[in-house]
Amino acid sequence: MSPRGRTPSGPKGGIVDEAVEMYRRFQRLEPRRVDEFAAALEVPLWAKRCGRARHVLYRSGKVDPETLKRPRAPQNYIHEHDAGVCIYEPRRSQKREFVKVPDEIAEAFEAHGDPDRHAGLVLLGDCLGLAYDDEHGGTYELESRGRPPELYCVSTGKVLVVIEAKREILYLVWGGALGVEPRGIVG
Repeated sequence: MSPRGRTPSGPKGGIVDEAVEMYRRFQRLEPRRVDEFAAALEVPLWAKRCGRARHVLYRSGKVDPETLKRPRAPQNYIHEHDAGVCIYEPRRSQKREFVKVPDEIAEAFEAHGDPDRHAGLVLLGDCLGLAYDDEHGGTYELESRGRPPELYCVSTGKVLVVIEAKREILYLVWGGALGVEPRGIVG
């Protein structure tokens, strides 16, 4: 959710209400509008596991949970993931080495009658980078160059989604005790 797109007073369903509530808890702000994504944004049904997530770097203008003040400029955050959290690349077809993505992702992309609207995603901020360890012991750090992609979560907070220009899903992050709370990303 961001200050672009349709207003939250439009058609609502359970998942939309959950997304609006997650946005309020995380950002401590009222959403002015709900994003609209490009029709080309495909719902991934399968994903390839990149490896165990080490951390996510993001920039957010959320209200500071301790002082309850909005920062003058967006702040950079790093969240180091706990055990069980993995990073995945979306795939469109099933192959033996791919895993099925959680149902929460498909639910977040439900169009509610409008194929261009995916209102179950909650904007957390800009994704500045991700890091993971692959199964062969290699460590990879992915950093954005130029305009960073956006970091979203599904309305339950259990899955993070990195989206480039509202058109392409770059990475999915889920597993372990991953969640999104008012203080930030946990797990």
